[in-house]
Amino acid sequence: MRNAELEFFFHPVVLILLAEPDKLASFLTRLASHRSFHLRSIMGSVEPERLRVAVIGAGIGGLAMAKQQRDRTPDAEIVVFEVRRNVGGIWNYEEDAGVPQTRFDEEGRAQAANVWVKGDVPKEEEVPPSPVYPTLKTNLHKDLMTFRGEPYPPGTSPYPPHCTILAYLENYAAKHDLISLIRFHTRVTRVRHSAAAEGAPRGRQRWLVESAGADGVSREETFDAVAVATGHFATPHFPFVSGLWDFEGEVTHARWWRGPEKYRGKTVVVVGSHASGSDLVRELAWLNVPASPAPSNPFPSPYLPASTDPSRLPRARIVQALRHDPPPWNDRPAPKYLDEIEKRGEIVEVVGRTISFKSGEKVEGVDAIIFATGYRFSYPFLRAFDPPFDSHPVIRSVPSTQRAEPGTVPESTVVARPDAQGLFVDNLSKHHLFYRPDPTLTFIGLPQMIAPFPLWETQARVAAYLFAFPPSAPIPAGLLEPPKQPQADEHEGTAEEDVVKRTHYLDPPAEFDVADELLRLIGEGGEEHGTPVGKEKAPWSKTPQWKRDLQLRQLDVPIKYILVYPYASEGTPAGSEMLEKCDATVRSLRSRPASAPAWRRLS
Repeated sequence: MRNAELEFFFHPVVLILLAEPDKLASFLTRLASHRSFHLRSIMGSVEPERLRVAVIGAGIGGLAMAKQQRDRTPDAEIVVFEVRRNVGGIWNYEEDAGVPQTRFDEEGRAQAANVWVKGDVPKEEEVPPSPVYPTLKTNLHKDLMTFRGEPYPPGTSPYPPHCTILAYLENYAAKHDLISLIRFHTRVTRVRHSAAAEGAPRGRQRWLVESAGADGVSREETFDAVAVATGHFATPHFPFVSGLWDFEGEVTHARWWRGPEKYRGKTVVVVGSHASGSDLVRELAWLNVPASPAPSNPFPSPYLPASTDPSRLPRARIVQALRHDPPPWNDRPAPKYLDEIEKRGEIVEVVGRTISFKSGEKVEGVDAIIFATGYRFSYPFLRAFDPPFDSHPVIRSVPSTQRAEPGTVPESTVVARPDAQGLFVDNLSKHHLFYRPDPTLTFIGLPQMIAPFPLWETQARVAAYLFAFPPSAPIPAGLLEPPKQPQADEHEGTAEEDVVKRTHYLDPPAEFDVADELLRLIGEGGEEHGTPVGKEKAPWSKTPQWKRDLQLRQLDVPIKYILVYPYASEGTPAGSEMLEKCDATVRSLRSRPASAPAWRRLS
């Protein structure tokens, strides 16, 4: 029952029901089941019982969830837990990411962390370093990186740098007064079912949430629903590489990338060909490229003064390990820096400082291997021995045919193997949203390879809709359908591990199809575009065609151009200009006291 229905029933006309006992009984039953009310007695008054929702994370998904829940249930108590001192999640750039230490489990799989407890267990960092690096720009047009009705200021670059995205999120939180809902410097340490959840499919006070604040005080609270919006850019994923544990150089991951300068004059192998892998090899190649722009050098190096001749400096050798051949540049001049990148196939073995590739080629004297191979899903607060995860886990291990022979990995490097690999999140609905055993737990922001803002905001809207639903009311058909099994991709491999990694992949513009279907399931998604001004509670329309067209126009551009497109677009600062702009933004953030929320208006 909606609030409008309650207002209707409290109209004096309701007195008519007193003369019709059957209708009165029906009314009282409906009222008693309403999420926000309960009856103290048949003749007593109706007293409010506030819905309590916990949101974990204050990035894109967490901010969207907090706003949508408050729009849906203004009287709800919403608590957003954020481990950082600012909103924005991973868009909070940190100059110092720490120095990773790489260890290996007994099967030869790499793990990396800044600190290891007792030498074999990664320590949970107080604040995980952001994977954002200084020159990071969006590889999606800015109009695909917005919430509904919340455009960027005029003059914003088509492919803005990371500091612009952070400022956008800070402004969004300030505009909608979300800061007051957030507990900064607070880590959620445990989420599990309460005793009230036993034997009831949905209901109140179902979840116990434990958290630890900056003051060192731990709390345990009950909530009716929990939205997990922590993202998945904290725990690096390393594919299995035979002999990697014996490599005599540096083994690291893109999460810790902060620039190429330390690799000048060295031989570096970058593993990975998606966005971060392509960014890293470009930055390494910039070490060897002149800083002055020219027709033959449309992407000048931001790391050298214009007067510097790179030929007088030690040259870096850059090798990129790919699973499939890159497309040729035969229809327009290639950027000069591409001449500095040697393309190789998949790595099959490491011996000493020599790397062998599937093609039979070898590269000797390698100083560093940098894995730009994505991340694992990790939810240490959803413990496998707590209910309901003891019977319906969110993370489970996947058998792998690739592993070291017993006794191969030196005991001095062996660390504890994670409880699960974290390649995908299990027991979810087909929209990558609801935990099917108990949909009062939801995950915002799992789909990958997409434009995140539109889908995550829609996921938040639909989650808020379900959280406000009466516990006794049936959930709309379709919201809890099981997911389709992922299919093998010819470029990514056919082993089970390669297949399940695609569980949360959506091929653009499929994110808009998922968002529109979710809206239809809650009675929205009509033809009229946009939300009327001043009517935020009005039903949402389906994705406007111009967004689909914009996404498709990007897809029409060959991937080789997409990977450098942000640096070639008109109006986008390149090189040192962009570094200078974001450095100034970061300095302004660091000038504020730690206790103050780090948000500001974007001029």
